[in-house]
Amino acid sequence: MHDPRGLILFLDVVDEGSMAGAARRLGMSRSTVARHVATLEDELGVQLLHRNTRDVSLSEAGELYAERARAIRSMMRDVEARVRTMEESVGGRLRVAVPIVNHRRFITPIVRGFGAKYPQVELEILFAEDVSQMIARGIDVGIQVGLGANAALTMRRIASGRSCVYASSAYLAARGTPGALEDLAGHDMIFLRLESGECEEWPLLEGGTYLAPHPKLVTNSKQLLADAVLEGMGMGRMMDTVAKPGVESGALVQVMPDVFGGETSLSLVYAATRHVPPKVRAFVDFTVAWAEGAFA
Repeated sequence: MHDPRGLILFLDVVDEGSMAGAARRLGMSRSTVARHVATLEDELGVQLLHRNTRDVSLSEAGELYAERARAIRSMMRDVEARVRTMEESVGGRLRVAVPIVNHRRFITPIVRGFGAKYPQVELEILFAEDVSQMIARGIDVGIQVGLGANAALTMRRIASGRSCVYASSAYLAARGTPGALEDLAGHDMIFLRLESGECEEWPLLEGGTYLAPHPKLVTNSKQLLADAVLEGMGMGRMMDTVAKPGVESGALVQVMPDVFGGETSLSLVYAATRHVPPKVRAFVDFTVAWAEGAFA
């Protein structure tokens, strides 16, 4: 199959009636236009144009080729117009991966608000604690807690905070409040299972980490961890934005704030590309705006 650009150039020559006219229209030299037409004729093995010093005329084969070429050009323009329309409108299916967190507080409001603003978008929400391989899995946008740098992904932070250790006030009233690492031996602890299969260690403010040898509960769900801590099953580490309602109500208490801590963030991630689809751009912008109000 020959280069379709030769087909378009051939039609420009026919429409202008001469090589010189097509050259002026295309911003090329006459010799360049003539060379492209000759190359096209060589590829097809037929003469398409009769030439003289001033203008050109179609051969019998040229008339047939020009008729079919115009149909192809029209189809190409239609496809281009359809693609541009699709890229300018916010619609289609959008696959979003979200962590297993408090969906009523963090995910449902985003889904509800975005769906109302962009009714042409078909949302598919998937639960995933690790979106580092999101492109291979066909995911358009990911919401991730504490994701590391990845050259294939663009990251846009929507919330920053600290991840601290918390326990319910009822648990501490029954079991006592630890003041040092050695006090933890007599307490129940809840840890998060990472995608790698390892337990997430608790960072120490003075450096290093802590991991209980025999946790009371291990889960890969941040939501289950938060619920278990709130219900008094033990102490667990969570983002301060997640713990904030419980702390404000008195149901949760930060444990050993001078020992445990660590910065963390909630980010949006999507494919690092020059042409971000409108549906992805719209979701990112909407979520960032929502987060500015929710985490203020």
